[in-house]
Amino acid sequence: MTFCTAITCIDGRAHQSVGIAVVAHHDCAANPVAQEIQLSQLWNAVENISARFPGVGVVALWIGDSWKPQEVGPLVKPRK
Repeated sequence: MTFCTAITCIDGRAHQSVGIAVVAHHDCAANPVAQEIQLSQLWNAVENISARFPGVGVVALWIGDSWKPQEVGPLVKPRK
């Protein structure tokens, strides 16, 4: 999570980001766990990033075995 947060921080400052996509994918060599676990981890990341950057919308994406992104649940809208 620290690595992801560091990247988000840099991106947000350099590009005035208004949205962040958090992505998990099928057959991940770095995180070889079941899809259900990856989706739980994905939502944990979305919640953590949303809390850290309340002015930025966050969306969760899953890349399945067809390699087409699909949105997982609703966009977490920016808090003011």
